[in-house]
Amino acid sequence: MISNNDWFEVINTPKSLSPFEQVLLKIGVEAERVNAKKDYLELKNRLLSYFENHHHIDRDKLLTKTKTRKAEIVETRQMIMHCLRLNTNASLRMIGDLFDKDHSTTSHSVKAINNLLETDTVLRIKYCDMLKNCGMETKATRLVKRYNKK
Repeated sequence: MISNNDWFEVINTPKSLSPFEQVLLKIGVEAERVNAKKDYLELKNRLLSYFENHHHIDRDKLLTKTKTRKAEIVETRQMIMHCLRLNTNASLRMIGDLFDKDHSTTSHSVKAINNLLETDTVLRIKYCDMLKNCGMETKATRLVKRYNKK
Protein backbone atom coordinates (compact mmCIF):
# COMPACT_ATOMS: atom_id res chain seq x y z
CA MET A 1 0.00 0.00 0.00
CA ILE A 2 1.20 3.50 -0.79
CA SER A 3 1.51 5.88 2.16
CA ASN A 4 0.35 9.49 1.86
CA ASN A 5 3.87 10.79 1.25
CA ASP A 6 4.64 8.09 -1.32
CA TRP A 7 1.34 8.75 -3.08
CA PHE A 8 2.25 12.39 -3.68
CA GLU A 9 5.69 11.40 -4.96
CA VAL A 10 4.11 8.95 -7.41
CA ILE A 11 1.98 11.64 -9.01
CA ASN A 12 4.71 14.31 -8.80
CA THR A 13 2.66 16.59 -6.56
CA PRO A 14 4.44 19.02 -4.28
CA LYS A 15 4.27 18.09 -0.61
CA SER A 16 3.69 21.76 0.24
CA LEU A 17 -0.05 21.41 -0.30
CA SER A 18 -2.25 21.88 2.73
CA PRO A 19 -3.99 18.75 4.07
CA PHE A 20 -7.28 20.07 2.68
CA GLU A 21 -5.73 20.56 -0.79
CA GLN A 22 -4.25 17.06 -0.60
CA VAL A 23 -7.68 15.56 0.11
CA LEU A 24 -9.26 17.53 -2.74
CA LEU A 25 -6.55 16.35 -5.10
CA LYS A 26 -7.02 12.72 -4.07
CA ILE A 27 -10.79 13.02 -4.54
CA GLY A 28 -10.31 14.55 -8.00
CA VAL A 29 -7.89 11.85 -9.14
CA GLU A 30 -10.16 9.10 -7.82
CA ALA A 31 -13.26 10.64 -9.44
CA GLU A 32 -11.45 10.84 -12.77
CA ARG A 33 -10.48 7.17 -12.50
CA VAL A 34 -14.03 6.14 -11.60
CA ASN A 35 -15.50 8.13 -14.51
CA ALA A 36 -13.02 6.58 -16.95
CA LYS A 37 -13.98 3.10 -15.75
CA LYS A 38 -17.69 3.98 -16.01
CA ASP A 39 -17.25 5.24 -19.60
CA TYR A 40 -15.37 2.07 -20.52
CA LEU A 41 -18.02 -0.24 -19.02
CA GLU A 42 -20.86 1.71 -20.61
CA LEU A 43 -19.31 1.66 -24.09
CA LYS A 44 -18.34 -2.01 -23.72
CA ASN A 45 -21.94 -2.93 -22.96
CA ARG A 46 -23.29 -0.84 -25.85
CA LEU A 47 -20.87 -2.49 -28.28
CA LEU A 48 -21.63 -6.02 -27.08
CA SER A 49 -25.38 -5.34 -27.23
CA TYR A 50 -25.04 -3.91 -30.74
CA PHE A 51 -23.34 -7.03 -32.08
CA GLU A 52 -25.76 -9.26 -30.22
CA ASN A 53 -28.87 -7.47 -31.53
CA HIS A 54 -27.80 -6.43 -35.04
CA HIS A 55 -25.42 -9.20 -36.07
CA HIS A 56 -26.74 -12.01 -33.85
CA ILE A 57 -23.32 -12.70 -32.37
CA ASP A 58 -23.78 -14.03 -28.87
CA ARG A 59 -21.72 -12.04 -26.36
CA ASP A 60 -20.68 -15.34 -24.74
CA LYS A 61 -18.96 -16.31 -28.00
CA LEU A 62 -17.06 -13.02 -27.95
CA LEU A 63 -16.10 -13.21 -24.30
CA THR A 64 -15.52 -16.95 -24.06
CA LYS A 65 -12.16 -18.32 -23.01
CA THR A 66 -12.39 -20.93 -25.75
CA LYS A 67 -10.13 -19.97 -28.63
CA THR A 68 -11.76 -19.53 -32.02
CA ARG A 69 -10.49 -18.34 -35.36
CA LYS A 70 -13.86 -17.80 -36.99
CA ALA A 71 -13.44 -14.64 -39.04
CA GLU A 72 -16.73 -13.16 -37.89
CA ILE A 73 -15.78 -13.50 -34.20
CA VAL A 74 -12.18 -12.35 -34.66
CA GLU A 75 -13.20 -9.29 -36.70
CA THR A 76 -15.89 -8.37 -34.19
CA ARG A 77 -13.47 -8.64 -31.26
CA GLN A 78 -10.94 -6.51 -33.10
CA MET A 79 -13.52 -3.86 -33.89
CA ILE A 80 -14.63 -3.72 -30.24
CA MET A 81 -11.02 -3.53 -29.02
CA HIS A 82 -10.27 -0.74 -31.49
CA CYS A 83 -13.36 1.23 -30.52
CA LEU A 84 -12.69 0.88 -26.79
CA ARG A 85 -9.06 1.92 -27.20
CA LEU A 86 -9.87 5.02 -29.24
CA ASN A 87 -12.92 6.16 -27.27
CA THR A 88 -12.03 5.43 -23.63
CA ASN A 89 -9.04 5.80 -21.35
CA ALA A 90 -8.87 2.04 -20.90
CA SER A 91 -5.42 0.48 -21.08
CA LEU A 92 -4.48 -2.22 -23.57
CA ARG A 93 -4.37 -4.69 -20.71
CA MET A 94 -7.82 -3.74 -19.44
CA ILE A 95 -9.32 -4.18 -22.90
CA GLY A 96 -7.48 -7.46 -23.43
CA ASP A 97 -8.73 -8.79 -20.10
CA LEU A 98 -12.28 -8.37 -21.36
CA PHE A 99 -11.63 -11.05 -23.98
CA ASP A 100 -9.11 -13.05 -21.94
CA LYS A 101 -6.32 -11.79 -24.22
CA ASP A 102 -3.08 -10.03 -23.38
CA HIS A 103 -2.16 -6.42 -24.16
CA SER A 104 -0.18 -7.36 -27.28
CA THR A 105 -3.27 -8.95 -28.83
CA THR A 106 -5.19 -5.75 -28.16
CA SER A 107 -2.39 -3.69 -29.71
CA HIS A 108 -2.36 -5.94 -32.78
CA SER A 109 -6.15 -5.63 -33.08
CA VAL A 110 -6.04 -1.84 -32.98
CA LYS A 111 -3.35 -1.75 -35.68
CA ALA A 112 -5.18 -4.32 -37.81
CA ILE A 113 -8.44 -2.35 -37.76
CA ASN A 114 -6.57 0.89 -38.51
CA ASN A 115 -5.06 -0.77 -41.58
CA LEU A 116 -8.36 -2.31 -42.66
CA LEU A 117 -10.19 0.99 -42.32
CA GLU A 118 -7.72 2.38 -44.86
CA THR A 119 -8.23 -0.40 -47.40
CA ASP A 120 -11.46 -2.34 -46.79
CA THR A 121 -14.62 -0.44 -47.71
CA VAL A 122 -16.94 -3.15 -46.38
CA LEU A 123 -15.27 -3.12 -42.96
CA ARG A 124 -15.36 0.67 -42.94
CA ILE A 125 -19.13 0.59 -43.52
CA LYS A 126 -19.57 -1.99 -40.72
CA TYR A 127 -17.43 0.10 -38.38
CA CYS A 128 -19.37 3.30 -39.13
CA ASP A 129 -22.66 1.46 -38.62
CA MET A 130 -21.37 0.20 -35.27
CA LEU A 131 -20.40 3.74 -34.23
CA LYS A 132 -23.78 5.18 -35.28
CA ASN A 133 -25.74 2.49 -33.44
CA CYS A 134 -23.66 2.95 -30.28
CA GLY A 135 -24.35 6.69 -30.07
CA MET A 136 -21.22 7.99 -31.78
CA GLU A 137 -22.69 9.47 -34.96
CA THR A 138 -20.19 12.34 -35.02
CA LYS A 139 -17.23 9.96 -34.99
CA ALA A 140 -18.81 7.92 -37.78
CA THR A 141 -19.33 11.06 -39.88
CA ARG A 142 -15.71 12.13 -39.34
CA LEU A 143 -14.52 8.68 -40.36
CA VAL A 144 -16.56 8.77 -43.57
CA LYS A 145 -15.30 12.26 -44.43
CA ARG A 146 -11.71 11.23 -43.73
CA TYR A 147 -11.75 8.33 -46.16
CA ASN A 148 -13.92 10.00 -48.83
CA LYS A 149 -11.15 12.59 -49.30
CA LYS A 150 -8.71 9.89 -50.41
